[in-house]
Amino acid sequence: MKMSHRLLALLAVGLLVSLTSTAAAGPWRRNRVDHQPTPRKQAPYKPLASPYVTRAGNPRYYVPPTLPSTPTWKMYGTEPGVVPGDWPRYAPFGFGGYRFPAVGNAAVPDLLTVTPNGLYCAAGDFFVDPWRRVPRAVITHAHADHARPGSDRYLCAAPGKHVLRTRMGSSAVIDTLRYREPTTINGVTVSLHPAGHLLGAAQVRVSHRGETWVVTGDYKLQADPTCEPFEPVRCDVFVTESTFGLPVYRWPDPTVVASEINAWWRANAAAGRTSVLLAYALGKAQRLAALLDPAIGPI
Repeated sequence: MKMSHRLLALLAVGLLVSLTSTAAAGPWRRNRVDHQPTPRKQAPYKPLASPYVTRAGNPRYYVPPTLPSTPTWKMYGTEPGVVPGDWPRYAPFGFGGYRFPAVGNAAVPDLLTVTPNGLYCAAGDFFVDPWRRVPRAVITHAHADHARPGSDRYLCAAPGKHVLRTRMGSSAVIDTLRYREPTTINGVTVSLHPAGHLLGAAQVRVSHRGETWVVTGDYKLQADPTCEPFEPVRCDVFVTESTFGLPVYRWPDPTVVASEINAWWRANAAAGRTSVLLAYALGKAQRLAALLDPAIGPI
């Protein structure tokens, strides 16, 4: 009986100490906003060469810098001995409210501007890869982030018509141009040039009143057996995709990658395993199929 009383007394003292500590620290100490866990000691962090680079156990994600309230860009063609307007000039693209720098006469409106519906040519009254439904859309290629259904009329490169038709539906009105064939839309000259991205991918060349702009759409410089290679086009303003523009991106030779895939496939076949390759349905899948060696067996 004495032992039980002594045990109860110890429990009561322990409970009292616990309540006293909680009261001193403040009510609901664990849930207080000002509670911060003690940071773990870590080795000094050494910045990586690129914000996109990752290292084992510590992935890093690129956070784009905050854009200035007043857009700034480097103006090429202003060096001594160079006539202004001779070289392309570059500006940030894709950020609402930002305009391209003027080329030549500053009083002349930009040939292409960013609007809520996408990249717009006011002189020709057409859009390039619009984000929404519009009356007239010039399409660089049939990927869903560049070609959206619902527009009244489309213009694309002839090799990509059937692909675009599959994506836009049987009721879509689709006009085509052969590569490098010029046409005129409300006084603006438009031509399409190979982009090397996938079947029918094209750069859009827009020319008006002595000024030429080129919108690349997606493109690549590596050879691709499924489409025509990228073709450089002279221009005053070059509007380029820049998803992989950082120098950290260095793609291996496609023939080397193809050799590795074929060797892996053969090894699987020898071991009685089935090989499965995953790729985008449009573009990557066709390119991958073209790189596979028929000698590896049934595909």
